[in-house]
Amino acid sequence: MANKLKAFPAPINTLTCIWGGGHTIETDPTLKGWRFRALPEARSGVYLIGQAGKEGCATARLLGSRLTGWEWDVAIYWETPEEVSLYVTGDGPFCDGRFVQTADVPGFGLEIIREIENEVRRVTGGER
Repeated sequence: MANKLKAFPAPINTLTCIWGGGHTIETDPTLKGWRFRALPEARSGVYLIGQAGKEGCATARLLGSRLTGWEWDVAIYWETPEEVSLYVTGDGPFCDGRFVQTADVPGFGLEIIREIENEVRRVTGGER
């Protein structure tokens, strides 16, 4: 299981709107190692956003309906994706997330990246 978490692969069926479009080599978050993947072991529609082995990540769950509109319930963590993945599945120690909500619009993942980077700076007092 450790090797699977270390690889932290991007899924083939990633929602196409998470990172938005029109990126250049400099602005494409996937070229900087950011990934968005389902956590099927959590069995509750939870997705993990982060960079393998780096402090700071988020979990996200889609809420709403076609009638009320869709939004993401997001928990921001300063811990690594590997640590949070274990916590969410019940196999690791407690991780204390800071919760925010964001609309399901193209590029919503970029807002989550900013929140993650701010959380890491807040907790560590420095850069990521």
